[in-house]
Amino acid sequence: MSETLPRSAAMQRNFLAQILHGTFGQAGQRLITAPTFMPAFLLGVLGSEFLVGLCRSLQALSAALSPTLAAHLLGQRQRIKGLAIGMAFLARMPLLLLALLAAFGSGPLLGLWIGGALVLFGLCQGAQQVALNLLRARAIRPGRRGAALGARNFFGGLAAMALALWLGSRGDDNSYSLFFSLAFGLTALGVASLLLTQETPPAPQAPPPRNHRLKDTLGEVWRLTQTPSPFRTFLGSYGFTCTARMALPFYILFLTTSGSATTAPKAELIGLLSAVWIGAAVLSRLPLGLLADAIGGVRVYRLGIGTWFVGNGVFLAMSLGVPKSLTAVVIGLAILGVGSAATELTAQNLVLELGANDAAPQRLSATTTVAQFLVALSQVLGGALLQFAGFLALAGTAGLLLFLALLRAGHLSTPLRGP
Repeated sequence: MSETLPRSAAMQRNFLAQILHGTFGQAGQRLITAPTFMPAFLLGVLGSEFLVGLCRSLQALSAALSPTLAAHLLGQRQRIKGLAIGMAFLARMPLLLLALLAAFGSGPLLGLWIGGALVLFGLCQGAQQVALNLLRARAIRPGRRGAALGARNFFGGLAAMALALWLGSRGDDNSYSLFFSLAFGLTALGVASLLLTQETPPAPQAPPPRNHRLKDTLGEVWRLTQTPSPFRTFLGSYGFTCTARMALPFYILFLTTSGSATTAPKAELIGLLSAVWIGAAVLSRLPLGLLADAIGGVRVYRLGIGTWFVGNGVFLAMSLGVPKSLTAVVIGLAILGVGSAATELTAQNLVLELGANDAAPQRLSATTTVAQFLVALSQVLGGALLQFAGFLALAGTAGLLLFLALLRAGHLSTPLRGP
């Protein structure tokens, strides 16, 4: 067991570990999760918006299956760093598999292999999301979590933006193997940096972890979603934003859609729009994190949903007849990037703050499971709406869901803060 540092020194080291994880891990993660490279890659292989949505749906559905198991395993331990980092390393292996498939895969079964890799990636991602969020809750005190999240996402976003521009400038539409390889290497390096983390020692008066069965953990998660509480109010609002994500993988295809025909965008356009999306989140996350620490995450959460609504409105306006242009798409993506960044940044902390600390694994599990199930459903629906009804139906549905999320968020009160 590593030597225990004084509290201030441990906090500084934990903050550094979060920033290093952001610089490397978030850079690779943002390349994968940005609604640009992956949808374009899938469309190029599968040739159908509906199949793109189906693959993304299967990935999200698989990510909904593992959080409760992760919460159960982590909830049994007083120290979780080793298990959490192990889960995170496991989540990097599917990226290596995707890199190999992009380099050497061919034939009619390539789509099935890619779908399988995405399902495996989703399973691992669902578990690591709970694990790393819980590790952050153990390592960073509440009053500094906004700054920690903002800083790590800021540096990671800068690196991802530079990489996106570089990948696009190569002008090689067959460079997806390099893309996945970079994502694998950077995220693995980011997880390794978390070895610097020192967990907060358990309080002497704290009871030992309960030897729960998995069924008990499932029951606790279910009760959290059924019992009236500020957390359930938040979960309802957050669920609407997750469903509104049905449109995110398809905004990049807006310029290359004509009638019912859609073609995969060129590498240069993918690189540019990826940099715009990531850059908007980069420039906003650090001030948003500091703002959340200053005025409360609930207010910034509402602001994020409202901004997201406005960004979606740009694409809705073009669907209604406003002239379609690259400039308008860039502006729309930038606004969407800021809004979704604010929403996700504050949502991660609200899950930790809206309830007792000892129930944090169950709240994380409930949030991740509900979110991934809704994202899975919405991705299929989004692909179907785009292919069979067009962008107007897709953007209009997303706008309605964001409006409902904002209404629900209006009932949230600011949680009390720890020291």
